[in-house]
Amino acid sequence: MEAEGVLDNIDYEMYPWGNAYYNVSQCASTAFDKQKTFCWAELCGNKSNPPPGCFSGTVLCQHGQDECDADSYESCAKILYPKAQFTKFITCFEGENEARLNMASHCASVANMSYLKLQSCFYGDDRLKFDAEMAKATAALGKAKLGTPWVLLDGVRVQPDGMLKQVCAALVAEGTTPLPPGCQAQAAVEDVAPNVVERKVEPQSDSPAPRPRKLC
Repeated sequence: MEAEGVLDNIDYEMYPWGNAYYNVSQCASTAFDKQKTFCWAELCGNKSNPPPGCFSGTVLCQHGQDECDADSYESCAKILYPKAQFTKFITCFEGENEARLNMASHCASVANMSYLKLQSCFYGDDRLKFDAEMAKATAALGKAKLGTPWVLLDGVRVQPDGMLKQVCAALVAEGTTPLPPGCQAQAAVEDVAPNVVERKVEPQSDSPAPRPRKLC
């Protein structure tokens, strides 16, 4: 996220939900159970009329209530603020402070957000609504989503390690020139550069290639 200029050249979404699930009766458990995540996703994902309880009620998170609360702060930040501010918040909160709840106020300040506005969301009905939105986006992946983080680049799963290299390679493949400084400055460009020559000799489609997307 911090590589200079890269985010300006891609469309990306991050859904703060992880391996959580609603404790719907068909997949009920007394504590978090990874297998119940798959049960819930299969039962509730991509349904025009999902069963009752799919996106309401008790949420069970892999790392306990603190993770659920952190995800809710992130959902509020995602929905209430522009993506650039959300990115700053998530970089501070998740990337630098391991989603510790006592750092939410600090990271809101870093992202030029109102912490009072986030708290109002967190303690109000919006939290429930926004959490459900993140859950629906995640459940739509179904049982194909095996864990967290789950990153898709143009619809194809990629490993988070070395993701910059893969994003830069995708930008080369779609003919982005010049490459953003974040691609040029990284050692990843050594792996990307040969593709520049290869791609130049390939016939180009009349329709523009989709901008790379990543889903976490």
